[in-house]
Amino acid sequence: MSVRRSRPRTVPAVPGLVVLAAVAFVPVPARAAERFGPMTVSPLSTQVGESPHGYVEHRVLVENSSLTEAHRVRLLLPKRSFASGNHIRSITRSAVVAPRSSMTVSLLQPPLAVQGDERMVVVIDGRHAGDVAVPYPIGQHIARWNRKSAFNVLLSRAVNRDDFEKNFQNSLYAQVRRSSRGSRRSREKEFELVKAESDVRNWTTSWLGWTCYDGVVVTEADLQDMPSAVRAALWRYVECGGSLLVIGDFAVPEPWPRLACEAPPGLKAWYVGFGQVIASPQAAGEHLGREQLLYVRKAWIESRQPWAGVSNAGEANRVFPVVDDVGVSIRFLFLLMLGFAVVIGPVNFIILLRKKKLIWMLWTVPAVSVLTSLLIVVYAWVSEGIRPVMRVETLTILDQRAHRASTLGLLAYYCPLTPRGGLHFGYDTELTPEVETRTYGAGAGRDVDWSADQHFRSGWISARLPAHFMIRKSEQRRERLELMRQPDGSLAALNGLGTDIRSLWLADGDGRVYACGGIPAGKRGTLLAEAEAAGNELGRLRRAYHKVKWQDNYAGFTNAPAQSLLAGTYIATLDACPFLEKGLERVGRSRERSVVYGILDTESIGRAELRAGRAGAGTPDAGRSPASFSVADALRERLGPIGAHARETPIMPCRAESPRRPIPYQHVNGCRGPDQLGTDT
Repeated sequence: MSVRRSRPRTVPAVPGLVVLAAVAFVPVPARAAERFGPMTVSPLSTQVGESPHGYVEHRVLVENSSLTEAHRVRLLLPKRSFASGNHIRSITRSAVVAPRSSMTVSLLQPPLAVQGDERMVVVIDGRHAGDVAVPYPIGQHIARWNRKSAFNVLLSRAVNRDDFEKNFQNSLYAQVRRSSRGSRRSREKEFELVKAESDVRNWTTSWLGWTCYDGVVVTEADLQDMPSAVRAALWRYVECGGSLLVIGDFAVPEPWPRLACEAPPGLKAWYVGFGQVIASPQAAGEHLGREQLLYVRKAWIESRQPWAGVSNAGEANRVFPVVDDVGVSIRFLFLLMLGFAVVIGPVNFIILLRKKKLIWMLWTVPAVSVLTSLLIVVYAWVSEGIRPVMRVETLTILDQRAHRASTLGLLAYYCPLTPRGGLHFGYDTELTPEVETRTYGAGAGRDVDWSADQHFRSGWISARLPAHFMIRKSEQRRERLELMRQPDGSLAALNGLGTDIRSLWLADGDGRVYACGGIPAGKRGTLLAEAEAAGNELGRLRRAYHKVKWQDNYAGFTNAPAQSLLAGTYIATLDACPFLEKGLERVGRSRERSVVYGILDTESIGRAELRAGRAGAGTPDAGRSPASFSVADALRERLGPIGAHARETPIMPCRAESPRRPIPYQHVNGCRGPDQLGTDT
């Protein structure tokens, strides 16, 4: 009997390819979701690269399927920490999820290593519910084995990563490869191009989430598609020292168009706060020439530069001492221990032997020990006190038009006793501890809690050991300097900065410099014309970020203030730092000073001219000297008519607007958190 074999059925080639292509492009969520009763916890994938500085955002999607009950969820990363030395031991945050809703909870990792089992603990309503796997290596940020200084650059999905990297390799490093003939240095990657895994509509709204990148590359279409909250966060990142490359035509918003700088042919560039924006109107990223790529590379190097000099605690205290002497008097301790040994030994024995009361040694020895300990405590209290000592110096760019302050500076603490409550900072502040991160064993684990604020709970400050931090901050502020005309026609300034001004220099639209001495908070001072003119030196703020050591910025802007001024700006020196929180609740002695580099807005100039017109008995020029008359006229010429900018809608607004589409970040725990950065009004 013959067996009839059926021929195998084949799928046509073209339909088969269509099916394979459809399966390949089906979006698969890169997360490991775990369900705990009505709650579902899904850690979202993130892309960081091997960055040696900045914060990293770990995002978790939490969903509540309950119809009637809200639940409090507490997340902790990692479950077990295997690190040693100076590292992050745990990052935690609590949030309340309403019934039938979801939210994305952010856990931001400060610039220290995290090494653990890559699992996240989930606590629901105070009860341990379990843990969930994290779908990416959590130890890639501040990796101890990564000693190379590669740039960490984020590319949007609209930018072709392979072509962009190939263009860099072929244009910049071909000569190096040919000369070195395969040496190890030629094979090292100078930059790490990180491809964004999500669309720009889902990018972070926290400017801290961008700080781990030395540069960001987007297209003009990306900027148009971004929700305004994402654009605002990206803009704040640039103002605090970041670099942005835009592929396509682009115009920066006010007041930064006045700071257009020289760039190679085919590129446009602006200094924006402490950072830089570069636009390529014609060529795409994979078609930039060698001269253009070198210019972009230079911007990345400058954004990385301050973090290459982060030192250990000893070196930081030598450069920026918080107290004059942190050592212990060796002579006092030697004499104290010598006296203790003599009194508790021979003296005590001889006296009790003569009294025939040797049994009393059972209480005289402990008594002498207690008295000696009390003497040490009293000496420490008299010499140092028990309250912490703080020193802080900051440089702030105050954009009065956008009501935004960008601050960088140094902060140091010295605590005779370890503070029980830890440090508290807002969601807008980036702190980089100046400690050794490449060693094992020496150091301590640190805990961070983001539930109510940025709470550095334990391990950050130890008793009698100076603690130093580099600080960046971007926030919405309403402080300002108001210009006005006095009845005699002189120009006056009203101090609305919230603290006394030690000295003030101001440049009008013609570059003429005015100066004034101390102005108390809420009071006005008369500005007197100086003989010198403003230096109008572009890039001064950028160099203060990447070249000059931050502890030298105060002297750099006060020794020759006129050289640092631009038209329509001012420099105010303060004996306090109103744009930075203290961190500790109770501070004993505090050494503070700051420089505010203010950018005047056209509205304040307009109000000054309006008052001048009223003081001039109805004539525009009455009561005004030729020097003071140029203030508003020249600024109108440079900035445009008063009020015109208020009607414009720039591509990247400085103040966030209500997005047309829902943003995945939601209000967390009823408080203002990193998810809402950039949405202030």
